[in-house]
Amino acid sequence: MKKEPLAYHAVAHALEAKSGWTPQRRFASSVAHAINGHLPYARHHAAGRERARQGIGEEGVCRLVRDFLDTDINPAVSFISPLIRPASALSAFNAYNAAAQLGVRTNVDAHDPTLGGIARLRATRSQASPLDDPEPCRIESPRV
Repeated sequence: MKKEPLAYHAVAHALEAKSGWTPQRRFASSVAHAINGHLPYARHHAAGRERARQGIGEEGVCRLVRDFLDTDINPAVSFISPLIRPASALSAFNAYNAAAQLGVRTNVDAHDPTLGGIARLRATRSQASPLDDPEPCRIESPRV
């Protein structure tokens, strides 16, 4: 039996951006997702479609995702966030994505520096879900 595709919990909540969440409710949500880890991809997709309809831009999506990640206590996020070597952070992020049953998988790698010794990141996405990939969903996933 094939499992339903999943999405990052913090990103789905960020795209939904529910108003009126009390600090206690956000904490309870963080604890629940530290255990469960993900939400159904269909929920993430619906939130992305609604945000696209509302015309949210890249800056708005990034702000929402950063806000939710700042309060996230999921072990995977907590493990990856403090890594200071970019290669270690990329390796951990990619390993996590490869193991999760995500509707859209993102793989990030660093290009060799070309000008001035600055490495550039490249995110590639592979769609496992039959649903389309709304623009707000494409914006946020490489930033997790």
